[in-house]
Amino acid sequence: MLRHVIWSVRRVVLQHRLLQPIPNRFFTAENKDDNKEQINKVLINKIKQLVESHDIVLFMKGTAQEPLCGFSQYVSNLIAFYKIKKFNTVDVTVNPLLKEALKSYSGWPTIPQLFVKGRLIGGYDIVKDMHTKGTFESLLKREGLLVPESPE
Repeated sequence: MLRHVIWSVRRVVLQHRLLQPIPNRFFTAENKDDNKEQINKVLINKIKQLVESHDIVLFMKGTAQEPLCGFSQYVSNLIAFYKIKKFNTVDVTVNPLLKEALKSYSGWPTIPQLFVKGRLIGGYDIVKDMHTKGTFESLLKREGLLVPESPE
């Protein structure tokens, strides 16, 4: 229980850092297109740092506790099903610019997007297919991300 609370707090802190306000200097009227490009670069750098510094990151609509779409809910529930040690989520609905920056970063057009050890695995359809074939569990084992089952 305590471990779950710590992970939940960690997810909120992680999400807060990623979605910190963009500095006001980006919102001047003179270079509107340049500013949007600068904001996109800032967000892409934050996404890159997040993905590279955590074993599993799920960019989703909503949160694991309150998903806002069935696809996000499925991937989140699937990760919970495997009792993964480290699991971070980012709600892309909080900032529409984040959603666009994520698509630019990954080259993947849809949400959710699951990253494992810095690598894009895919969205709902890919993860579901991997789970059905057993390759998702194999990936998690190979990367050392599954919690060992305790003997009963």
